[in-house]
Amino acid sequence: MGSALPGERLIMIGSRLYRKNGFTFVEVLFSIGILLFVIVALLSILVNSSFTKDSISLQSIAVNACQAKIEEISNSVRNMIVATYNNQQFAVAGLIPHVGNGRIQPGLVTVRTIAVGTTNLYDITVNVSWEQIYQSSVNAANRVKVMSYTLSTTLVQK
Repeated sequence: MGSALPGERLIMIGSRLYRKNGFTFVEVLFSIGILLFVIVALLSILVNSSFTKDSISLQSIAVNACQAKIEEISNSVRNMIVATYNNQQFAVAGLIPHVGNGRIQPGLVTVRTIAVGTTNLYDITVNVSWEQIYQSSVNAANRVKVMSYTLSTTLVQK
């Protein structure tokens, strides 16, 4: 039959010489194993990027809600800020409220008055807490992660 070409194997069965042109079973299994490893790694990256995208989207909603509440407070009558806004809870569309600590709405405003001479300063803190539900990559059960965003500022009484 002649000599083997490059990359080709010759097998002797009995007194005859045969050319072998395919892959062995072990080579095929090894190739499938490498392919599966790459697919699992890519799926893991896809799942994590999806969770990150959702997390960033919800955090953006919380940041916008805090900024809007601070803007609303800064445009209100200064001597009514504490009476109107201190310990005020408020709804935030698009967020599932975290009901811990007796809260029923995701947003909470805290206002403290700081007297400096004859001027009052208002220390305003706006906090938004929500529950983010995501599916675990280990099992099919949903998991809940409590997220929070806080924005603080100080206003001067005019």
